[in-house]
Amino acid sequence: MLIIIEFMLGASFGSFITAIVTRQLRGESIIFPRSHCDSCQKQLQVRDLIPVLGYLSLRGKCRFCHASIAKASFIVELLVGTLFVVQAVSLPNFLSLATVLILIYLSLFDIKRKQVPSAGLILLFVVCVICHQHTLPQLLIAIGCYAVIQLINRWQTFLGNGDIDIFFCLWLPLSIAHLLWILCISCVIALGYLIVAPWPADNKIPFVPFITAAYIIMLHFGTYLVPLISQFP
Repeated sequence: MLIIIEFMLGASFGSFITAIVTRQLRGESIIFPRSHCDSCQKQLQVRDLIPVLGYLSLRGKCRFCHASIAKASFIVELLVGTLFVVQAVSLPNFLSLATVLILIYLSLFDIKRKQVPSAGLILLFVVCVICHQHTLPQLLIAIGCYAVIQLINRWQTFLGNGDIDIFFCLWLPLSIAHLLWILCISCVIALGYLIVAPWPADNKIPFVPFITAAYIIMLHFGTYLVPLISQFP
């Protein structure tokens, strides 16, 4: 029973995040109007809004006009629901789960617009600062490195500015070893994606989803991977 509750709680968060991103991209309020079909504009019934089950019961189509429902929300609901089951919902894991939810929010924006909202980056920064584990000298050095990297990136772009911001935020509660693994894993996943998918016409790759996937992997396997390069502070 607890597993079902955790899954539905995670799926609900996933559904909410998808709804927020969709409405923000359209310039709509996240409160009004009520959830409706994008094709026929009819309001959805309460049972249709149940995460995962609503999509399955409707077989991916609107109850009224039978237009196809975007699979993105269903996929995010499944992923976040599964994450909440695997990463037990508890107070010690709260900030880690909050970080993942914010990263998923930023990922959806990156996929749609190839950019990330400043509000999301600020929220990620706040969550990561709360649990930072570095001394003042380390923070000052990191801020200096961050500024230099941003300047170099403006001159010769190799990463999106938002990606650099995210890496800096993730370093705050983690170690250099964690960050190197996240960078390495995200690059490997991105290369795998580019082998399968066609190269984008605008030469822009949404990298935040790969960072998110790498962060989730490190949440579960970090204790095994970090010692391999544990000489880094």
